[in-house]
Amino acid sequence: QAAWMLASAPVKRPAHASQLHPLVPLPDEVRALLETSDGLQADHLIAAFTRAQAGVVARRQLLAAGVTQSEIDWRLKRHRLIVRHRGVFSIAHPHLTAHGQRTAAVLAVLGSFLSHRSATALHGASSSSAGGAHHVTVRSRSGRHGLAGLRVHASASLTDSDVCVVEGLPCTSLSRSIVDAADYATRPQIANMLAASERAGSLDIAATREVLDRVRGRPTRGHALLTEVLDEHSRIGAQLTRSGVEAALRSVAVKAGLPAPQMNRVLYGEEIDAVWPDVRLGIEIDSWEFHRDRRSFVADRAKLRRLFLRGYVVLPYAAVDIVHRPDLVAAELAAARERAAETRLPVVTHDR
Repeated sequence: QAAWMLASAPVKRPAHASQLHPLVPLPDEVRALLETSDGLQADHLIAAFTRAQAGVVARRQLLAAGVTQSEIDWRLKRHRLIVRHRGVFSIAHPHLTAHGQRTAAVLAVLGSFLSHRSATALHGASSSSAGGAHHVTVRSRSGRHGLAGLRVHASASLTDSDVCVVEGLPCTSLSRSIVDAADYATRPQIANMLAASERAGSLDIAATREVLDRVRGRPTRGHALLTEVLDEHSRIGAQLTRSGVEAALRSVAVKAGLPAPQMNRVLYGEEIDAVWPDVRLGIEIDSWEFHRDRRSFVADRAKLRRLFLRGYVVLPYAAVDIVHRPDLVAAELAAARERAAETRLPVVTHDR
């Protein structure tokens, strides 16, 4: 009889919400229930919370909504609520999504922001950290705190520009997340984070450098690696004008013993970025700004195959190679020229 009463009794009027996570308000569905319904059962509120929060709910939230501690304990003992972190529960289902795990991490620490690699995953800049400890950060000077299953960081340098909300979760900004995650990442992982952010159109190199400079009071190996990768990324990803690349290519041709190339020449219906028709040699210049979409990538490869079947050697180069590695490009062009001469292919006289 007592158990039935705990399971079916209506909740009390909402308690004071001052102890709720200040960055995670009551879900709209829960607020609407509390404002419009009388005699709600605890299970109805728990279901509303978990629907809105990727399967999880915090003890603080339930208490603030009027569910009693006895009602929570009763459901825990009967495994109708499952502990995910201290004070954070899910209903009895076997699996939480990655977003549910992140939500549980934030709810477990009052006033926290998802951070480090957990936040870069939320931003889409790294793979999900599901299966490992999630990182959260609080604004504090007292250092790191321990909590089973979580890595809790304290930072006095976390500014308003360092935080945001993504998919309903308070988290550190992408730039701050990358800087913090670098402390726990290898050089390839850092490079992959930058590349993924750039593909998503969300990478801000200047903002990332600003954060890095601002937190240099705690220099780490990760910060040194991030500085190196940022420098390399800026160099490789520098926006090179077509005219600048063409000027560099003319100098490369001289080093390779070739005349100035014909630029944007059409041969057999295919436009080649740079070509030396007399030796059936050409270059396709790939750069992030010239070949950004998937359709162009596929079309360019098909063009190279068709020209190859016509007897042309067309070498693909990144624009940065022509500008910053001219000796390498010149040596390879000279080698390609010699190979083309050895084949004694006839000279092209009709090209349209």
